[in-house]
Amino acid sequence: MFRGKGIGTTLFSLLILCALFSLVYSQTNPLEEGIRQFQAENYEEALESLKMAKAQNPESALVAYFLGLTLRHMGEIRASIEEFKRAVTLQPPVIEAYFDLIELLLTLDNINEAQFWLAKAERDKVRPAQVSYLKGLLHLREGKIDKAILAFEEAKKLDPTLEQAANLQIALAQIKERKFKTALQTLKIVTSIDPKSELAEFAKEYERALERLIKEHRFLKIGISLNYQYDDNAVGADGTIVKRAHDTINSGSLRFEIQPLLEPPWYFNFQSHFSTSYYKRFDNLNTKSITFVGIPGFHLPKGMFSIPTSYTRNWLDEKEYSENYSLKPSLNLIFMENHLSQFYTGYGKTKMIRKYPWQREEEESRTSTHYNFGLGYIYSFAEARGMVNIRYEHQINKAKGKNWKNKGDKLSGTVLIPLHKKLSLSFFGDYSTLRFNYLHTVFGKKRKDTQMTGGFLLRWFLYRGLSINFQGVYNKNKSNIKVYDYDKKPFSIGIDYEF
Repeated sequence: MFRGKGIGTTLFSLLILCALFSLVYSQTNPLEEGIRQFQAENYEEALESLKMAKAQNPESALVAYFLGLTLRHMGEIRASIEEFKRAVTLQPPVIEAYFDLIELLLTLDNINEAQFWLAKAERDKVRPAQVSYLKGLLHLREGKIDKAILAFEEAKKLDPTLEQAANLQIALAQIKERKFKTALQTLKIVTSIDPKSELAEFAKEYERALERLIKEHRFLKIGISLNYQYDDNAVGADGTIVKRAHDTINSGSLRFEIQPLLEPPWYFNFQSHFSTSYYKRFDNLNTKSITFVGIPGFHLPKGMFSIPTSYTRNWLDEKEYSENYSLKPSLNLIFMENHLSQFYTGYGKTKMIRKYPWQREEEESRTSTHYNFGLGYIYSFAEARGMVNIRYEHQINKAKGKNWKNKGDKLSGTVLIPLHKKLSLSFFGDYSTLRFNYLHTVFGKKRKDTQMTGGFLLRWFLYRGLSINFQGVYNKNKSNIKVYDYDKKPFSIGIDYEF
């Protein structure tokens, strides 16, 4: 009995000694204890041990590296970056720390510092395949898509184990370039390399999203608008007759839009509009028009160049009235996030089809060639649902009739405010001046017009593509020749549906 008790006491004593030895060992080797706790995902305990290890050996790159890893898992990103910097500068450095450091700097969009450490890793010839992969990530952040893809391709060649990750990044780069079909094929390659990996699951999510995008892309859009308008000065709308008389107008339009999903940099959009307006009292003012617009263009690294080209034919009182041609090369450039600048020039021709016996061709013909150039600024906000647009334009109108030759300037602006998810309010206005070249053959003086327009548009989105619009406009044309003086205050309500 006593022998058994002695054996029990001895075993108990050995257990106590082992525990004490383990405690002493962990206290004298806090680095190993910190690594053990980190691997067990006990990050708070790991942090305490690694801080103790740093106090004991502040020049240890390995301690700095595991401190960086622990802080990263705890969400202390900036503190983690500082430890990774120590890990690659202390001797001997921990090579793996370069990759963690550069990835975190890119996460914080600290491009310049990421470039510095990437160049240092490249100079030190640290794992060229991984360095090339990180160069690809850096170029993606910089928006240098072509360079990014080349870097990922190089990483695949140097290390085949990076093929899946590099292909995934190449697919993301292709998506940024709007090469959706090409990106879809690249994502399928990512999935085929290792279908059960996390990267494959990530690629599958992108595949599904792209397939939906390609499927839902509407090659053809059709829009219908119906409007009811009250105009307090229907007669005199063209500024040639002065007689204040109100009327109501029913108008409608049918439009088609075709936009194929082209691989960048190419872009193309085609639109066709047919519109009509019927006056209740003055049916001699009824109008019809049909317009065709083609917009070829190509995307730039930070913008787009396009050449909108249009043709319009107009009818007045059920008879052909005029036709217009225009060409307007345009350059849009993003110079800051949400800030867009516009530059354009234009050439056009207006041909008056209908001629009146009382009009002398050399004096009253409005058949003309016209030129314009302008610049604009757009600021978008509220996730691009809101917008401020300001534009200036200079116009030159070389009409056949000397009474209509003129030059002018126009300043216009629009502010779009999203009031609610389904409600928006916009204010618009413009101020323009026209200076005519010659003495008017009837009134004996050079005509000068100043036109001011202001208004609002309230749009309520009821359901997909369906909206109700309320619009009020004030328009005043002030001229030194009274016959061209007029003002109008039309108000309209309409419904618009696009499918």
